[in-house]
Amino acid sequence: MEIASNITRIREDFPILTSTVHKHPLVYLDNAATTQKPWSVIKKIEEGYTRQNANVHRGVHFLSQMATEAHEAARATVQQFLGVAHTHEIIFTRGTTESINLVAYSFGESFLQQGDEVIVSEMEHHSNIVPWQLLQQRKGIIIKVIPFNQHGELDLTEYASLFSERTKLVAVTHVSNVLGTINPVKQLVQIAHKHDVPILIDGAQSVPHIAVNALRGRVLPVGGIKEKILAAKRAGIKEIILCEQNRKDINEIQPEYLKGLTFHYVNNISEVLDIALTEKKVNHPLVLNYQTQ
Repeated sequence: MEIASNITRIREDFPILTSTVHKHPLVYLDNAATTQKPWSVIKKIEEGYTRQNANVHRGVHFLSQMATEAHEAARATVQQFLGVAHTHEIIFTRGTTESINLVAYSFGESFLQQGDEVIVSEMEHHSNIVPWQLLQQRKGIIIKVIPFNQHGELDLTEYASLFSERTKLVAVTHVSNVLGTINPVKQLVQIAHKHDVPILIDGAQSVPHIAVNALRGRVLPVGGIKEKILAAKRAGIKEIILCEQNRKDINEIQPEYLKGLTFHYVNNISEVLDIALTEKKVNHPLVLNYQTQ
């Protein structure tokens, strides 16, 4: 009885679940693709359009300041949720597919040469396969594949044997949407780091269900933390500021797509302030704090 009561209360949070399908209450199970939205998210979106609708980091007026503060507050929330060290490490994209493409086009174009190697697994979503295949066509990289056994588990012994002096990146899923396998990412990361190789973790299916901690250095977590975790679709990128004091190599990344956006490459926080002041973005939270000191 208590379980039924809890389910009823949870369903009440989702207005779409009041719908009927073939004369029965709607039951929705495709959460791996897109989650339905609770009232709290819908009301927050409504608030954004009715009270805060303005360009983020682009205006000096009151609404733009409010929108910017809300945007950065959301970034801080995601930072804490993922266990990331700094808010500037959170980059909003339209989804996991674009996030992986961003790594492929930036990291790949900056650091990979013909003959360099990227390791993926047999159980990857095509979003974590196609970008590397396209990079292979453009630059002649080599893609190595981790096999899985009859139980649907990655072969860690074979994985360890795939590394060579030319291995530049590992890109694997945390939870496979193909098999449902929960991969031992801690061991995958340890093996990659043993060879001094960064690793990209596709967290689209894991972040909504498993506590993650991205504080383990040289991990590039890519999470589906929008439509797969109750949030709005297609948030988009407005501006990316890379401030990487502890990861100097990341400063050398130069994205080759999404032209027309504002990308700033900086070495420390003072350069962020200089950029903001020069462009008269006085409503930027960093600048407001800087000017009051």
